Amino acid sequence: MSPLSPLPLANAATRLATRLVCLALWLGALGCATSQPAKPIYTADERHVLSYCVGLSNFAMGVGAVKLSGGSADDVKELYASNPTSGVSAELAYSVVDFVYSVDSDSPYGYMAQYFQGCSENVAEVQRDRAEPASHCLRRAYIAMGAHAYKEKGQPVEAAYEKFEVLKEPAMKEVVSRVYAQTQDLGSAESDAWNVCMESLSAP
Repeated sequence: MSPLSPLPLANAATRLATRLVCLALWLGALGCATSQPAKPIYTADERHVLSYCVGLSNFAMGVGAVKLSGGSADDVKELYASNPTSGVSAELAYSVVDFVYSVDSDSPYGYMAQYFQGCSENVAEVQRDRAEPASHCLRRAYIAMGAHAYKEKGQPVEAAYEKFEVLKEPAMKEVVSRVYAQTQDLGSAESDAWNVCMESLSAP
């Protein structure tokens, strides 16, 4: 998979998350933005696996929204069983569900960020200090998904700026404006924001 192509797993997991909650737009807090390093800090292989983590984190976000609305883990698993998503096995999907129901957060985005952190460390084998810039890129990808939802609802770009200002992301307006300026599906909007951010962080 080219590092600049849309993320197949991200697209699949996002579709499932959308079925669960029609895209969660609650906002959570992730720490301060990380400055961009002068040289690549991720290998091509690390970037590939981190991109895989983005897709699963999308699913975790959707599961988190169901949890916060009062749904049970069994509810999510039953929904998945009736609507399996290509690229995500039942065993893997259920492990994401179990993770979300084992931790706490006050927003679906918080579950997304927590899952990405764990996936970065345990699957990509990128330790927490090195994973922080990638988490920053995940936040941009999340903003892009939210901006896409706002655009699809016919909301002006200024409304999206106001909504995502709370995340204190320096590139927020750039990400939102890019989504509004292009014709993309939800998965492509997310992967575009992720890849643009990761471009300067990764080796070719």
